[in-house]
Amino acid sequence: MTTNYQKPAITVITPTLNAAKTIEDNLQSIAIAREELGKINEYCEHIVIDGGSTDNTINIVQQHAKSHSFCYLIKQKGTGAYGGMNEGLAKADGEYSQIINADDFIINPRQWACMISEIKYRKKAIAISSIIYFHRPDMIFDNIWQVYKIHAHEEIWHKKLMGGLHYPHPGFMARTKIYRAVGFDEKYTLSADYKAMHIMLINTKIEKIEIYKDIFIAMDKTGASSTWQGIKSGMRQIKQINLELGIKSPTWQRYIGKATRKILQKMRRIIIGQRGALTRYDIHHKYGKL
Repeated sequence: MTTNYQKPAITVITPTLNAAKTIEDNLQSIAIAREELGKINEYCEHIVIDGGSTDNTINIVQQHAKSHSFCYLIKQKGTGAYGGMNEGLAKADGEYSQIINADDFIINPRQWACMISEIKYRKKAIAISSIIYFHRPDMIFDNIWQVYKIHAHEEIWHKKLMGGLHYPHPGFMARTKIYRAVGFDEKYTLSADYKAMHIMLINTKIEKIEIYKDIFIAMDKTGASSTWQGIKSGMRQIKQINLELGIKSPTWQRYIGKATRKILQKMRRIIIGQRGALTRYDIHHKYGKL
């Protein structure tokens, strides 16, 4: 460690497995966000945890890391995306940590950087932001998962959490020591984030939690939990997690939105075709260079 070392304000953790088709958007968006942080004298590190890719993922990340010293690649020792997240948390040096999957990216780097600076200054333990969904390969931006300010009374807030209130994992960040202490229960291959977030939120005072309605993260809708099989498996896992944590919420509550969006998405694509698509040119001008 050099004498001019400055502890990163945040560690971004990205688990990968054969993500060559999507990882460049992720890497470039975080590089831009890092530049924005640098303008306010804050820093980030980007840990990419690869689970054994056989495509060009490793080469893409290695080439990127050569010109971006804050980004580095770690070969995953265990298996599964949540295993990679746990390994990333174990290595994280940032004051805060956030998981941004290989097919997702930061859509508003400047505001994201301002958020990091703000929660650090205000000594928040957890921050959550809204996200927007999109669909590859045409980059159609779809619906928004909007988050809202939490109730001022802690008892009511906890009652809502225990009633099934939940938040988007891509928009979630926490102090690294809290995130690391809870970690991800790897037996839940699709829903470990749901369990981890609930545990952290239930055990954190509301004055230490900040909610941002702003959209900072774009999430690809074509992940494993968005398939019909993934929805069914996820519902079974949520049921078990709810039993473990004492959450009294219908099992379908978390996944009914995904099922509905999947149906509406097919209808929309039939009706409007490509009229909703944002090209890379559009994204460059509206959200920053990708």
